[in-house]
Amino acid sequence: MKELRTEIEIQASADRVWQILTDFASFPEWNPFIRRAKGETVKGARI
Repeated sequence: MKELRTEIEIQASADRVWQILTDFASFPEWNPFIRRAKGETVKGARI
């Protein structure tokens, strides 16, 4: 099986990254691959 990996260091706190990643309404502004998402952002929930 082939595997592709990538890594990037983000110069921001984990809280700030989480805030951006869970702001689904803003996805179209910065994410060309995932244009929308919905669901609850709680542990164990499905998005």
